[in-house]
Amino acid sequence: MARNDYEGEYVTGGELLYDGQVPMRITIIARDYDVWFSMAQSEDWLEPGQQPKPLGSDGLLYYQRGD
Repeated sequence: MARNDYEGEYVTGGELLYDGQVPMRITIIARDYDVWFSMAQSEDWLEPGQQPKPLGSDGLLYYQRGD
């Protein structure tokens, strides 16, 4: 899985000011698993005993993507 693979459920989007000056579009997406843990696992980068982030009470984790 590539770091820019952000498939997931679209939640919202908007714009923020990067460094307080540069406009940047962002998207918030939801997934039902820890994508970074899965990526580290597939690349054999996990530390011994490392676990995925627990899902929220709604069963999802939220990620910000800069467009």
